[in-house]
Formats: sequence, C-alpha cells, structure tokens
Amino acid sequence: MGFSVGFGIKASDITAIKAKTDGLPADPADASDINTQISATNVLVNALQSAVDDVDTVVDAIKVQTDLLPSDPADQSDVVDEVKKGLSSEIFWSDTDDTITITTTAADDALPSVVVSGIPAGAAITRVVVIIKIRAIENTNGSANNLNGAQDIEVKESAAGSWIAAINLAASMWAVAASTREAGDVLIGDIDVKAQVTGNGTYNLQLAMADAAQNNLVLNDVLVGLKVSWTTS
Repeated sequence: MGFSVGFGIKASDITAIKAKTDGLPADPADASDINTQISATNVLVNALQSAVDDVDTVVDAIKVQTDLLPSDPADQSDVVDEVKKGLSSEIFWSDTDDTITITTTAADDALPSVVVSGIPAGAAITRVVVIIKIRAIENTNGSANNLNGAQDIEVKESAAGSWIAAINLAASMWAVAASTREAGDVLIGDIDVKAQVTGNGTYNLQLAMADAAQNNLVLNDVLVGLKVSWTTS
C-alpha cells in the first residue's frame, strides 16, 4: 500500500510525475518557436492542398476529353482498315528491256508492258502517272546525238485502249557526245493517265514517233512503271 506525504500527495504520484518530467528536454522550446513550427507546417499543408487542387484540375480536363470518346471505341484493326480506305498507291513495274534503239527514221518504239494487279474490287482510281528508268544512254555515232524534236511516251490499255501521252520529251533531250555512253535517266510523268489505266490489267507503252538526230541513240536496261493511286469504300 502507498502512503501519503503532506497534503494527501502520494509518493507514487510524485514518482509518476517525475518520470514524465524526466522525459522533457533540458531546454524546452519557447512558445514562439512552437508557433513558428506550426506556421511552417501550415505553409506545407497549404502547398500540398494547392498541389491536390492542381491534380483535380488536370483530372477534370482529362475527363472532359475522355467523355468525348465513344463508349465502344474501334479496334486497332478497324482503324487501320479505315486509314487504308482513305488512299492507297503502288508502283507496278515492267520487265527490263536491255536495248531500245532510236534511229533517224521516226517510228513508234515499243517499251516494256506493265501488268497491274491486286487493286481491290470496287476501288476508284484517282491518279496514274508513268515512270521510265534508263540505266544508260549510248550514242553509237561519231557525231553528237540527241532526240530530233519534241516527242512523247504514250500508254494504252492493251486490249482495246487508245494511245494517250504520258510523258513529254523535249526537243534535243538525251544529248550524248560522239561515240559515248552516258548515265541514264529517271522520268516521272505529270500527266494523269487514269483514262487508260482503269484498274487491274496489262498496259502497253511506247516512244511515239521516236527520232534521233543521228544513227543511233541506244537506251540500255529500260524499265517502265505505273504509279497507281486509288481509294476504296
């Protein structure tokens, strides 16, 4: 049993109080220091609240945008298919003709034919241009040589088409010094020939009334291409 010491205070109470006071720092903070710490804590709390408010604002802005999305968005494959429907294009190439000889006698010189295939049924052809690639141009004559006057490259559907101009060739083009072979050329036409190239099929091409200033102007390793653009629904 405990015992009382003056004024009814128990020794056990004094011991308990001492245990508490022993835990106090040797130099307790002034009230002003505590107020300073509280103020600093309030600043931090306010900053955190501001950050939370900013996050809420961003989330609200994101929600405005996501609310515009359909409830059942399209699969990626569906999106890809829709993009493909917008516009497709492909270049279809001929085989190589190793030698095409242009003489001083104007004549239609056949170029390699081009087969177009794989365009989807129901596609709408929007534009077609002709491309010609020549590895080298050789002049077998002892004098300088070139095309003799303006000429053109023409194209037609092989079965029942009519020749139309695809690439215009300027007078004196493909000029080559005497007895010389020079680097070839790549020409891309700016004439839309979809009136003849209407879809899958075989298409003929020619140098119409080809004419050289001298015998002979020789085109080496000639390729012809058709760049076909189309849309599908």
